[in-house]
Order: sequence, then C-alpha cells, then structure tokens
Amino acid sequence: GLNTIRVASAQDDEHFAIPEEITPFGFVIQAAGAASSDFLATPGVGKVILGWPAASSADGLGYNLYRQEALTDSTFSDTTRVNVGLIGGTTYTDFAVTPNITYRYVYRVVSTDMTESDPSKSVLATPVGAASGDANGDMAVNVLDIVAVVNYVLEERPEPFLAEAADANLDGHIDVLDVVRIVRTILGLPKTADTTPVAATAELTVEDGFIVLRSAVPVAGLQFSLVGAGADSLRLTPTDALTGMETGSVVRGGQATYVVYSLSRTVLPTGTVALFHVNGARGTQLRDIVLSDTDGRQIPTDVVADEVVALPSAYGLSQNYPNPFNPSTTMGLALPQAADVQLAVYNLAGQRIRLLRQGRLEAGYHRVVWDGRDDRGRAVASGVYLYRLEAGGYLETRKLAVLK
Repeated sequence: GLNTIRVASAQDDEHFAIPEEITPFGFVIQAAGAASSDFLATPGVGKVILGWPAASSADGLGYNLYRQEALTDSTFSDTTRVNVGLIGGTTYTDFAVTPNITYRYVYRVVSTDMTESDPSKSVLATPVGAASGDANGDMAVNVLDIVAVVNYVLEERPEPFLAEAADANLDGHIDVLDVVRIVRTILGLPKTADTTPVAATAELTVEDGFIVLRSAVPVAGLQFSLVGAGADSLRLTPTDALTGMETGSVVRGGQATYVVYSLSRTVLPTGTVALFHVNGARGTQLRDIVLSDTDGRQIPTDVVADEVVALPSAYGLSQNYPNPFNPSTTMGLALPQAADVQLAVYNLAGQRIRLLRQGRLEAGYHRVVWDGRDDRGRAVASGVYLYRLEAGGYLETRKLAVLK
C-alpha cells in the first residue's frame, strides 16, 4: 500500500527548522509475513484444509498458495503453486495430496497491481489415508464411493477423491474391477486377495450394429470406449440384457466411454449377449476394454481393436441364433435408412403365427427376440417355420427351427 508521512515543527541539531515534508513515498506492505500467525493447516482424509487471516492491506486482491512435499525430515521438494486461479477467500482445501506424505504450505497476498507480498509463515500437515474402497474419504464404504470411482473412470474429476483407497484391488489402476470389489464390500460378500486374471477369456465386439459380449464366465462389470470421428454423435441403447445393471457414460472430444456394473448381484450370463444397440457411430472403433468377473478379477479379452461401427449399406435379415432353438432365438435387421417395418413368423402353409415387429424403425441394426410363442401367447410346436422382413420395398424370408 502507499503511505504518506508528514513531519512538522522539526529542527536539526543546530536548532534550525526543518521544512515540512509533504511528498508521499510508497512501500509494499509485507502483510502475509506479519499477519500469518493464525495460518492453520488441518490434515484430513485425503485432504488438507487451510485457513488464514484476511490481509490488512486495502489493496489486497487475493491470495496464492504454495506447497512443498517433504523428502526427508529436513529437506523439501521444489515449491509449486496449489491454486490455478487466484484465491478470493481465506480458506482452501487441497485435495491433490497423497496420504501419509507431509506437506509444507505458505501463502502470499496478491495486490491489485498483481505483485505478491513476502511469504507467510509456513505450516505443515500430513493427510491420512482411508480404508480400501473409501474413495471419497468420508470414513465409510458405500454407494457414494461407487459414484466417485465411476466418475473418475469417466474423467469427471470428482473431489474429494482418494486414488489409493479407490484402487480396491491394488493393481495400480482405477477401473470397473475396483467398482465390483467395492460393491462386494458394501454387500458384505467375501473378498479375495487374488488379483490375477481369470483363466477363461471373453470378447467384446461390434456385430450388426450391436455391441456383443461373449464370455465363458459370468461378467459382473465392464467398461469400454468408442473412439473416432463419429463418437460425438454416438447413441447406445441398452438391450434387455442390461436389466438390473447400472450404466454410466460420457461423450467428449471424439471418445465415448461406458461403464456397466450392478449395485446388487446381477451379472451378465455366460454365452453370447447383445448389450447395446449402436446408432450414429460411423467410423468409430472399440477400445480400452476391461471386463470383470464376480470377484473383481479381470477377464482377459480377445478383441479386434479396430472393429468399426457403421450404418448398414443395404437392407438385410440375418439368420437367427441359436437355430434350432428352445426357448428363444434372436434375429437381426439391417436398415440403411429409416423405414416402415414388418417382421413376422409364418408356418410352412404361409399362415402368420406371430407378428414380431411392426412400425417405423430408425436406420441402423436392430435385433428382435422371438420366445417361440404365437400371437395368443401359446408355445408353438416343434418344427420348421419361416420369418419374413418387409421394409422399404425390401422383402426377405429365412427358415428357422423350433426344438422342444
């Protein structure tokens, strides 16, 4: 700040009057060093809470906070500024810390001309850790920790967030495997210390406009990304197979990331399961796949990483699977553009026994399940049947077999 000192009625040592000084002179008030005796750092779980008195200078604009990490009992790392923007108040919570590491903090007052005062006194704090799975550091493992980990996987930067506690399987990565382990903790299920991948393998692919999972073991959680120019316009619609599962997603900068998990004991069964219907993702590739078994162990994946999702170029009707079937089967439709569709099952005499789909469908790939029943809900007899697609002037018929 600027201060003016006026000296009047003064004399020199020979008793001559000294002219009154009316010229102001300025100096920077070193407010932080003088007023920082009340600067406090309170360690918490995965955080340090800092508070200091307000600057005494009227031209104080805000504060910068600086931190050093203790390397030994007497040496510290280089100083780094904690805040990105200027701190306007007199409190700050530092979440960018590692439990059980000691930190030293100082703050400086920033004046309106953007100059800094001298540093405050320094304070030390050592944040503490949390139990495995307590990702948000609230001293409890619950659904809030699941939300925190899922948001972290989706790059949403949750705060507070304790990476050490979030890594529930201690493999050095935070992903859906940790979500599954934290869910087991919440449900009180036995936990295994084994983090080695399971012996069975699985694959996640894109087929006929669907993201399809094939696994020899039940899957309790998965995450994946679709990357490419079409990701920003991507639309994924969950199939009935994901009933009972939770889905989190984010689309940002040419990448769509999805996380699938269950807050109960719901799992995706073994075999072939269509998970999502994909639309609007031309030129997008499937990447960064993580599959979890029911213990939170990784299931190795056999995936063609450059599998491309695209809209079909022509109408089409795929062969149903399984075939023969009991009790249900799935058939696929390919529509290069939106169209009025009719899909029905007929007996060999040409009589319609079940109308499976009628109405307008958007462009893309669609899957329809037939449960082997007629329009009255009665199970049909074993034998060979026909199923026919009519769409946009296109007509195609295929055979299927029911085996009781």
